[in-house]
Amino acid sequence: MKKLLILGAALSFTAAAAQAQIGVSNLGDMHAIAVSAQSPAFTSLLGALLLSVWGLYALSASGTIPPLPFMQQTIYGITAIYLVRGLFLVPQLFGQNLFAYEAPGPRDLLVSAAMLLIGVVHVAGLARQK
Repeated sequence: MKKLLILGAALSFTAAAAQAQIGVSNLGDMHAIAVSAQSPAFTSLLGALLLSVWGLYALSASGTIPPLPFMQQTIYGITAIYLVRGLFLVPQLFGQNLFAYEAPGPRDLLVSAAMLLIGVVHVAGLARQK
């Protein structure tokens, strides 16, 4: 359904804004230093850009904006990535962190739940399109 994919796009843009905020806060006092490709700020801002592109693909799949290249394959790939990343929530609920050696914290659980939510919204929107 068009509305669900628009919601999925809005959630992607919200995640992108949160990721960009993390990137900006990682700059801290290093604003005079050029951001290198290995810095946490660069990585966070690159993630925000990727999430924004994913939001554009969701808008394209909803018909709100013109079709983007490889729209059909890409939106299914994006949906799969959201779902796989979101399913990391299951082991995290049992204290297993797939990203670090320490136990998952509240932020890990929140991010996984958000990714799962966005993936489910995408699936519902794509399923209703057919």
